[in-house]
Amino acid sequence: SYIRAFPFSKLKIDQSFVRSILVTARDAALTRALINLASGLQMEVVAECVETADQALRLQSLGCKVVQGYLFSRPVTPEALEERFLQASSDAGPLLAASAAVEAKATAC
Repeated sequence: SYIRAFPFSKLKIDQSFVRSILVTARDAALTRALINLASGLQMEVVAECVETADQALRLQSLGCKVVQGYLFSRPVTPEALEERFLQASSDAGPLLAASAAVEAKATAC
C-alpha cells in the first residue's frame, strides 16, 4: 500500500532489459509485464539505451511509445539540441531521419 502514496507518472525501462529484449525470452516477458503494469496505471513508459531499430520495433510492439538512446542521438548539450531541432524543422535532419528509418522498418514488418 505504501507505493500508492508516490505520484509516479513515468516508468523507465532499464538498459539491462532493453539490451537483452531480443535475446532473452525472460527479459522480453518482464519488459512486457512492466509496460502492461505502467499502462494499467496510466503511466508513460520510457525505454532507455535503445541502440538498434530492432530493439525500438520490439519495444513498440510491446506497447512502449517513448524510447531514447544512441539509435536517435548521442547525448548533446541543450544548445546543440536546440540547433538540431531548428535544423530538423527546416529539413529532414538527422533526428527525423533516424525516426523515419524506424517507422519505415516497422511498416515493412
